[in-house]
Amino acid sequence: QDNEVVVLCRLELLGPKIHKAQFGSAMIPTTESGEYRNERETESAAYELAVDDALRRCIQYL
Repeated sequence: QDNEVVVLCRLELLGPKIHKAQFGSAMIPTTESGEYRNERETESAAYELAVDDALRRCIQYL
């Protein structure tokens, strides 16, 4: 969708040699609330949320 970002993250635990990869997604928030200063900052925040989502999914499968 136009207002969604999707990322692919890979979590590697080198000691036990565990590798997990998952997709994560987040919606790009509207800037009407004044929370973000510009479009770039808004997209950056969405990417951070998508990465967090992907890492949570990786951890679920450990």
